[in-house]
Amino acid sequence: MIKRDGFALAMVLWISAILMAATLFLLGNYKKSVNYAVALNDKLEAEIKADSYIVQFNYYALTGKFFHQYIENKLKGFPKKLSLLQTKIQLDKNTTLILRSGGDMLHMYALSPSIVNTMMQNHTHSRENFKDAYQDWIDLDNMPLLNGAEGGYYQANTAYNVSNMGTIQHPEELFLIKGFQDLNESLKEKIIDNFHYGTSSIFDYAVISPGFLKNLIQVDDFELNQLYELYKDNYDLYEKKIYAMLSSHLDADYFGVSYLVDGIIIVNQGKSSIRREFNALYKNYHQRPITIFKNHLTTKYEDLSKKKL
Repeated sequence: MIKRDGFALAMVLWISAILMAATLFLLGNYKKSVNYAVALNDKLEAEIKADSYIVQFNYYALTGKFFHQYIENKLKGFPKKLSLLQTKIQLDKNTTLILRSGGDMLHMYALSPSIVNTMMQNHTHSRENFKDAYQDWIDLDNMPLLNGAEGGYYQANTAYNVSNMGTIQHPEELFLIKGFQDLNESLKEKIIDNFHYGTSSIFDYAVISPGFLKNLIQVDDFELNQLYELYKDNYDLYEKKIYAMLSSHLDADYFGVSYLVDGIIIVNQGKSSIRREFNALYKNYHQRPITIFKNHLTTKYEDLSKKKL
């Protein structure tokens, strides 16, 4: 009788343990489902808010007045002035806007071999002559320069054929060129950040940052550090110095107010973070009041299954 009682007790305990384990498993899945549902809701709310702010900014820019360093408008819900100097603008406690003037960026049509040479010397210590490879990519002949490459090289070493177009059509095309192909992803991102997708090749000396300046002309580290100090502490003097430096290297027609804006809007909503990047021209172009060249969304959220409720 005792053995039967002990066996029955053991069976009850085993069944209880199995039921408890099943219950814990179901509760764990339920928590994950709840967490993912909350994360999805946060993501959707953040996307809606980011898109809403971009629509508001588009109206702000179209009806406002552009100056070298900022846009001015008395539209309610936004500051009266929005800086174009890449400073963080807090739209609300969870939303940050960062604007950069297109005058502080390069258009592919303005990318000359000499600028490529300067830009790559400042970004990498590689002995590869990027200037020759770039010149061969855009010229119309089939005679490679000393350190360049023409169609035969690309047909033998890559999966694509090359037809000399005279200009690069898109910033990403730069990384199809010999030498540029081998750059690491971090360096590619730094370089691509200097290009815009618009139609204007205007440089605006009043907004050009020291970091971008070194893509245009040769600047040693000491002089670059001095420029950074002026950029932070005495912008008026910095502006005059930049104008003097650039006007001796670039055509004066390049200078002026740019109506092209490169923007980033970041929305943190609960456990989700939305980063919307956009690039648009706020000027009548081909009978369109606004031309959007880039509208890219990146979503980040935590792995909520590892978090406690």
